[in-house]
Order: sequence, then structure tokens, then C-alpha cells
Amino acid sequence: MKFKSAWGAILGAIGFGSVSSEEEPPQVTEERLEQLNSSLEAANSTIAERDASIAQLQADLTQAKADNAEATATVATLTEERDNALAEVKRLGEQPGEGHTASKKETNSEGGTPDEQAQIIDNLPHNKAADEIIL
Repeated sequence: MKFKSAWGAILGAIGFGSVSSEEEPPQVTEERLEQLNSSLEAANSTIAERDASIAQLQADLTQAKADNAEATATVATLTEERDNALAEVKRLGEQPGEGHTASKKETNSEGGTPDEQAQIIDNLPHNKAADEIIL
């Protein structure tokens, strides 16, 4: 007796409607079977899509973990190179250096400041003649 009522509840849950009495058989028609079959196909399709999405997400996660490990190794290498460079700068900075060297503004290879050299160029005869023509 309990089986028939349970069977009726199961049929009602999957779309065959409830059975009004235990003696009355459920209404199973070809149309309802086709509806049930299409519902199952749609559910299987959804499950397949979700399985494919899960597989893709797992592949993406694996790739992201590999990329993260590579980036971590690169950061460690760069940090070590930076630390070595800073140590070299510190070592060189502690060594005695030469005295003050003049900057390019203060002097150059021909001697004199840039202003003095500009004055010399302006006083050349061909530049004076060009200035008179222009003015």
C-alpha cells in the first residue's frame, strides 16, 4: 500500500500528475512521456554544459597556478638582483672618490664657459657681417 502512494507521489513530482486514489492508475500518455523525455534531455544537456564549464575552470585554475608560480620565481630573482645591486652601490659609495670635477656648464674641452664661447662666436667677422645684414 505504501508503495502505491509513494509511486503516485513520485509520478506527481516528475509531471504525471497526482493519482486521486490508490486504485486509479496514473495517466501516462504518449504526450506526457515525450514531455518527460524532453525534460530529461534538457537536464542532461545542462549537466553536460556544467561539466564542460567545470573542466574549463579547472584548466584555467591549473594555468593560473602555474603562472603564479612563474611570477613568484621572477619576483624572487628580481629581488635578489636588486639586493645585489644595492649592496654594490653601498660598497662603491664607501670607497674614497676623486675630488670635485667640474660640470659641463662650468667648463668644456676648449676652455671657458658656454657664455664665453657664445660671445667668441658672435664676435667672429662673418657672424658680425651677417648680423648687420639681418638687422
